[in-house]
Amino acid sequence: MKKLILGWISAAGFLAGVLTETGWGVPRTDLLSIYKKGEIRIVSDPEFGKETDCSAQTSLADRYRAGRIILRADEDWTSNLPADQLFESRGDIAVAPDGSVFVSNTTRHTIFKFDRDGKFIKAFGRPGQGPGDLTNPGRLSVLDGKYVVVGESASTRRISLFDLDGTFVKIISTGRYAGRPIALGRGKIAYIYIGGRMEQAEMVNLEDVVIIDGATGAQKTVIRHEFRHPLVKIGPRGSTMIWTGTIIMDATRDGGLVVGTTRDARMDLFSADGLKVGTIDTGWKALPVTSEYRARLKSFYQRQAEEQGRKPSTADPVLPDRLEILQNVWTDSEGNILVCKKTECLEGCPLVFRAYSPKGDFLSDFEIAPGPFVLSADWRFRRIALTDRGLFGLLEFKTDPDGFLHLVRTAFPP
Repeated sequence: MKKLILGWISAAGFLAGVLTETGWGVPRTDLLSIYKKGEIRIVSDPEFGKETDCSAQTSLADRYRAGRIILRADEDWTSNLPADQLFESRGDIAVAPDGSVFVSNTTRHTIFKFDRDGKFIKAFGRPGQGPGDLTNPGRLSVLDGKYVVVGESASTRRISLFDLDGTFVKIISTGRYAGRPIALGRGKIAYIYIGGRMEQAEMVNLEDVVIIDGATGAQKTVIRHEFRHPLVKIGPRGSTMIWTGTIIMDATRDGGLVVGTTRDARMDLFSADGLKVGTIDTGWKALPVTSEYRARLKSFYQRQAEEQGRKPSTADPVLPDRLEILQNVWTDSEGNILVCKKTECLEGCPLVFRAYSPKGDFLSDFEIAPGPFVLSADWRFRRIALTDRGLFGLLEFKTDPDGFLHLVRTAFPP
């Protein structure tokens, strides 16, 4: 596995940095050349701040091959607002084309805006279900470079739009459960509708990917996936459900959609009109759930309970025979499609990606290593955005007992 190393530097609840060779004037690079180096690692660098002779290095690609990238602190990215007033432990991130960064705070029913230099600009939204109100805002995305699309609690059956200044624009009513909405293009938004039924020994979820036109309200179901989650008895009266998968999706550069499930190695590409235009096959296989993995997971859950002051369970975790194949799918600002693999790692885990071009052609495998952070590609959240200005993320320090999320940026020099 090839490796790419990013340094890190902390600052009062925020992190900020600029990728540099300590000699500026490095030619601009693209995300594809980064992925081809294999691994993005976030680590502290003891050489930070020392002068380095980089005259022989003419590009960032040369720096990656050398095995180390030094971060240079950008104090403009330090906010005077402490992390516990902003992110807590639930939220998503979105980066607009103008560089603005938006962060949702689910428990406080609020969206926070920062400018391209990380300066806190404003908070908008308030608890409620009226115009401009928000109920547990989560998924964020930017529509046509003009509007912030806010996914709320799916039970509200709506999607809220604000302009990039945080001014309320409109409510788009879906008329049904609307989970994890994502902005596409030309005024269209995709979301996931989940219906289901109980059968004798399993919960059956029917998940539809729906595209809605924000102007007309017209809706079209693109694809449906069925998930059967077996019910297993625990004790004389209890039961639990074995999770078997869900839909993952993101927008494509041309305003279409890439859709797959966590249990399948393949993903489908759709146009903004909902027509299937291609397929990506990662070739990955589902890993078997071994007795060793079950034991490690049980121990992990018990340690978590102890750290949180709860009584650890002595029951063995109930698992399917095989792990899910995929964790999530993202697209970066250049339209490259990044498919994240599910691994057996439980703590201190890197994120393992397979990158594809906007047309679905294989590009490269790479990793983002956690360094001092807890990384997550959980499909419930969107906490990392890869842009031509670098990586933006909502990440937790491994050493933070409160589990607050911190805003991270590592930016490429112009």
